[in-house]
Amino acid sequence: MHAPEERLVLTVVEGPDRGRRLVVAGERAVLGRKGADLVLSDPKVTRRHALIERRGERYWIRDLGARGGLEVAGRAAQDAVLEHLTEVRVGGTVLVAMYGLEQAAGGLGETYVGPGAGEEGPPSAGSGADRGRARGAAPAPPSAYLLVVQGPERGKAYSLKEETTVLGRSPDEADLWVQDPLVSRRHARIVRTASGFRLEDLASAHGTSRNGETVTKTDLRDGDVVGLAGTHLLFLLGEERLRQETEKLRR
Repeated sequence: MHAPEERLVLTVVEGPDRGRRLVVAGERAVLGRKGADLVLSDPKVTRRHALIERRGERYWIRDLGARGGLEVAGRAAQDAVLEHLTEVRVGGTVLVAMYGLEQAAGGLGETYVGPGAGEEGPPSAGSGADRGRARGAAPAPPSAYLLVVQGPERGKAYSLKEETTVLGRSPDEADLWVQDPLVSRRHARIVRTASGFRLEDLASAHGTSRNGETVTKTDLRDGDVVGLAGTHLLFLLGEERLRQETEKLRR
């Protein structure tokens, strides 16, 4: 069960807003186009497409009679619970639901819906945490992990211990062996930097993505989803985050 205070994060993995995060911390929010609480630019999405509301310890999503309807976990739905890592399709946009990503609110490309219905306003850009990030003073994370959330090895966790970690299909050429036939022998690498971790594609056949957006090089944040062909891995900072996300996968 999700703790009542956990935020719901909807990460756009397909559509015009791919890579964007929509963060819901309140009781309810309307998902749709201009004028909604959570705004998508997809022309196939209606102005008030769906309502997301908390019921007990979980969020649910309800179709508001939208043109094109609503799909949850690959099926047409009128009203459905949003479990961790559930896929939602509205119009031509696909979003993945996640819980407990505290760092998500207030970042670039994110919409923050506050404690009350329809209240918008990201945390102040002048907060201490933001000032620390702007100065680049934050120390490198002590530990980082990749948790497979989609693919042949779902539930398997990898520890990122080295300065540079190569991910790929070849046990001889990669540091982390990903047993997915669509993954290249040397698909991508994760490099530890002074401020965190960086993901780099190694000219792979099927590309590398972060939160659904194809990338060649990008910084990683806690809760980012790394895509290697048919395998998706959740990037996590700290043993406690790994434990939490592993437990969610087992439910």
